[in-house]
Amino acid sequence: MSYAVVESGGKQYVAREGETIDVDRIKVDVGSEIVFDQILLTADEGDVRVGAPLVDGAQVKAKVIGQVKGPKILVFHYKPKIRYRKRQGHRQQYTRVTIDSIEFPGGKAPAKAPKKTAAAEATETAPKKAKAKPSAEAIDLDSMLKADLEKLADELGVMPEKGSGAGGNVLVKDLRKAIEKALKD
Repeated sequence: MSYAVVESGGKQYVAREGETIDVDRIKVDVGSEIVFDQILLTADEGDVRVGAPLVDGAQVKAKVIGQVKGPKILVFHYKPKIRYRKRQGHRQQYTRVTIDSIEFPGGKAPAKAPKKTAAAEATETAPKKAKAKPSAEAIDLDSMLKADLEKLADELGVMPEKGSGAGGNVLVKDLRKAIEKALKD
């Protein structure tokens, strides 16, 4: 798997071909092509090049999908005893891009996978053991954080019912219910 670390807007992003990322807003038209030339690192099948500070000759070409806004963040200022309260909202603007290609230094195209030996093919064709679902007794859902619950729900392939939570957010109790139901089945 080849990838590159791109710097845009003072932030760093991991770019893989075919994936979509949100970068800080860039004033470009939807559908146009962008070339990121500030590449900090490239990796291709074990060939890792780290720039000092940039990798010479590396480029990432991307296509702009759209201009989007992030989630609303509320900022609340409060000073006790003097009746000062100020609430302010903010939505960060992003440019959503899909990565078309990663060009490596020296015009080197990504290396093709080496030919596999008979032993390697035999291990790949052997049936893989299916992951056993964890039992409901083995997992303490009450002590898990929301991020851990979401990760477990993704592993089990379950999602809570639509409409649960305020504003599209999934509530922890709904995640627990969906996971418990999946573990019972």
